[in-house]
Amino acid sequence: AKEKHQPAESVREYLTIDELKAIMKADCANMEVKKAFIFSCFAGLRLGDVCALTWNKVFLASDGKTKFVCTIMEKTNKLVNVPLSKEALNCLNEKEDPNEPIFTLPGTPTVCHDIRKWMQNADIKKHISFHTSRHTFGTLAILAGCDILTVSKLLGHKSVKTTQIYASVAMQMRADAVKRVEKVFGN
Repeated sequence: AKEKHQPAESVREYLTIDELKAIMKADCANMEVKKAFIFSCFAGLRLGDVCALTWNKVFLASDGKTKFVCTIMEKTNKLVNVPLSKEALNCLNEKEDPNEPIFTLPGTPTVCHDIRKWMQNADIKKHISFHTSRHTFGTLAILAGCDILTVSKLLGHKSVKTTQIYASVAMQMRADAVKRVEKVFGN
């Protein structure tokens, strides 16, 4: 389940909150693909790391409430600790064997095909790959007010420079919002 590396300078496609809500409601031919993709939108893991995710990598924090994933990322070999939201936890399948993968996914070409069809069902016109879920997580985290260093750590980036693309996307969205308000006032 390898994906092509994308350079930091590239324009990265992501889903807005409304688009994320739309895909959560839309039908997907493979429920495992749907759950894994949505999970990654809320956890930021790459496809390879999602495929390798087992319950023995999910821990309860010292607060006794928060569950988080603790895993070494396949691509960077970096350890990440990602707290899991209610939405992320809702996507996880219970398994008897803690070493068994949480998600049972088909090969990457089938995952890509299923995602394409699913996005059509949700009326999403963007080119969406599994990796878009990771970009969605990064962009939404910045938009929600998370600082760039925290987002960088959650995504397991080697450098904050890689994470800065999400900050520039968020800044563009804020600028667009200001322009829309100006239009309302006819300026």
